Amino acid sequence: PTPAPAPTEPRESDEAAIRRVIGIYERAIESKDLTLFRSVRPALSADEERRLRVGFEQVDRQEIDIRIESIALTGDTATVRLARQDVVQRGGRSQTTASSQTLRLARRGTGGTGSAGR
Repeated sequence: PTPAPAPTEPRESDEAAIRRVIGIYERAIESKDLTLFRSVRPALSADEERRLRVGFEQVDRQEIDIRIESIALTGDTATVRLARQDVVQRGGRSQTTASSQTLRLARRGTGGTGSAGR
């Protein structure tokens, strides 16, 4: 008898991969995890990293609610428009801000969507 072919894992859809990366981005900011943030923005400059560290140190807690408004795919890149609401707690005070953000994501060589840029 011929052995059965090995099952293959279904490839993650582009939209699912983008949603996963946006979720990682959100968790990285909320948890103040620079390593996790770098998994989404691997080309972070020294100046961007310094500003990010300062921002993390200045807040006690940050909660983010991100809603994806649109995804435009072009080859190996995606442009993702987000509506974002941040609740920042600092020094016992809470501040809520709403903003729009556009991220550009590039597919990494492994087939997964990964790096984000503004």
